[in-house]
Amino acid sequence: MEHFKIENDTDLDDLERFISEGHDSRHSENNNDYDLLQQAIISNNSMAVSFILMKDVISPNEHPSCNDYLHLACKLGRASMVKKIVEVSF
Repeated sequence: MEHFKIENDTDLDDLERFISEGHDSRHSENNNDYDLLQQAIISNNSMAVSFILMKDVISPNEHPSCNDYLHLACKLGRASMVKKIVEVSF
């Protein structure tokens, strides 16, 4: 299984290529079990968050085993991400 790690400066073309190749977006490169949307929130990569939500790669209404998307964005003080998640959720 191939993994992808999102960081603050991750190139969206690389992310799109990973997704378009059919890789599982719910697995991470490291052992923390964060999916792509959680990684984007944690790394403060608002472009990746918008891309993942826009492409409907992961629904913000899904409930990961840890760190729900909206709660994670709130906890980390990512106001613009909170707004985006709420807009897409409703």
